[in-house]
Amino acid sequence: MRNIKYLFIILFSCLSLFFINFKANASSEVPFNINVIHDNEIDKNINYVDILMKPNTNHQINFEIHNYSNVKRHFIIEANNATTSDGPSIDYLSSKNSIIGHPQFLDMLKGKNRKMYISLLPKSQQKIHFDIKTPKEEFNGIVMGGVSMYEDAKKDAQIMSKDNNSDGQTFSIKNKFVYSIAAIIRNNHKKIIPNLQFNKVVQSVENYSPVVKTSFENNKPNYIRRLSTSSVIRDDNNKIVKKHNTTLGQVAPNSRFNIIIPFKNTLPTGSYTLYGTAKDGDGHSWKWQKSFNITSENFDYVNKNVVKEPFHYNITIILLIILIIIFILIIIYLIVRRKKGSHLNDK
Repeated sequence: MRNIKYLFIILFSCLSLFFINFKANASSEVPFNINVIHDNEIDKNINYVDILMKPNTNHQINFEIHNYSNVKRHFIIEANNATTSDGPSIDYLSSKNSIIGHPQFLDMLKGKNRKMYISLLPKSQQKIHFDIKTPKEEFNGIVMGGVSMYEDAKKDAQIMSKDNNSDGQTFSIKNKFVYSIAAIIRNNHKKIIPNLQFNKVVQSVENYSPVVKTSFENNKPNYIRRLSTSSVIRDDNNKIVKKHNTTLGQVAPNSRFNIIIPFKNTLPTGSYTLYGTAKDGDGHSWKWQKSFNITSENFDYVNKNVVKEPFHYNITIILLIILIIIFILIIIYLIVRRKKGSHLNDK
């Protein structure tokens, strides 16, 4: 019986170490940050840049970057136009989705110094800035961009290669953590109502899976916040073949994006109709309806490029299950052995 107790203690300890390790990995902190230094801005209590500027004037956007770690780190600080990634969400890094018209945030950067490479000593900080200049002609609404900070993976790889005598035997994979701060430039306080315009719908392939891609644009110089969408696709018999919802979306001003509706299998050839509605956090709402056809060419193309994903096993869970099974078998073995021993003693 004492052996069984010891086994339970060992099993409990192993499980505790497993979950403690999992929790520690999940809650590890990112050892760097970027903050706005507010100067002559509309609201100094916000965590982004919002500047009211006259036409043809200059301004300096100031930031402070921090390295909280105990080692020297290398960073890239990058300014970009605000675009909208599929989802939708506002993206402050380079995006495949485009923005519409001018002026744009990058147009206002003086010297085109949109990217900085900076090394920070342990437990240190540094002030940086971007110089901007507004166009000569006044514009209504807002121009939106962003400043992002992330680790310079290429520089780190070069240093790691030197540290390992360039033997190429040691490498590490890092998650790319990005801190982004929005930057809004305006010439006046005229209120512009955003507009969600539906453009087209087509069956396509994303990440080797069949999807129906619906394309949109916000063609006004104001962003959309807390966007919720609802999409329903019906076949030519009016039967619902797919429902899809999105919530808490964010759309940049003057930007194009897609809402991706995933499917398990390629839609067969035939006629379909897309019905959609959307509303945002400011009470604006939109509706759209569009018929579309799946041709044999489209079906063949999508079907050819779709890859059936194999089932991925979680090795950690499998090892944990095996460990538990082994302990159970050992416990059963000890119990049976103990009973046999007691029977022999009785004889």
